[in-house]
Amino acid sequence: MVQNKNRSYSELLHRPSPKHDYQFRTLRDTPPPWVPLYLFYNHASVTMDPNFRGLVPSVSGANLAFASDIAAELEAKLAGASGTPKTGALNKLLSHLRPHFFCLEALLCPRSTVRSETVPTPDTVSASLRERYVRSAPARPRERYGDETFRRLSEPHELMTADGIGRTLQDGPAVRIDRQLDYPLVTFISGRTGDSRTPVISDVPSQRG
Repeated sequence: MVQNKNRSYSELLHRPSPKHDYQFRTLRDTPPPWVPLYLFYNHASVTMDPNFRGLVPSVSGANLAFASDIAAELEAKLAGASGTPKTGALNKLLSHLRPHFFCLEALLCPRSTVRSETVPTPDTVSASLRERYVRSAPARPRERYGDETFRRLSEPHELMTADGIGRTLQDGPAVRIDRQLDYPLVTFISGRTGDSRTPVISDVPSQRG
């Protein structure tokens, strides 16, 4: 018997046949307007195990995750195993994939659903998924400084609601430095987007509390 803390999803590297590519790449490369998701099923004993109880994101009987996130983990696994899935199951472990999880209420019971609505609207569901996509670093402890900004800039346009709810980047200076880095990496980006994701660049830090 596999201990709950070592549970993994063995079929994530499924291939229909040796001539076909991995299934996770098919999901990742799904064309717009679709946003592919994984649905992970977990046994009740796993959800109640002390190794997972009380964690955020939580381990539920059914957890969702964006296919692009899972694909990135599996690509890293394949690269670490010289292109074959024969060694190293780290990137298929529940404990490793858990930071990507969110629960079914993101689709079925979005927080922004008003009481008069019996069924969430498409915009409400999109806003809910967008919130999960750009969730903050505490729910994603493996992200480094700056990854959240890249995450927000790279969100799928299919998650943008009709009225462009909210801004995803705070206003502030164009140059922001993480002083914990010994060798900061400077990336120059030309051009600006024309949607609500574009921040206001100024010479002073944001005054938001």
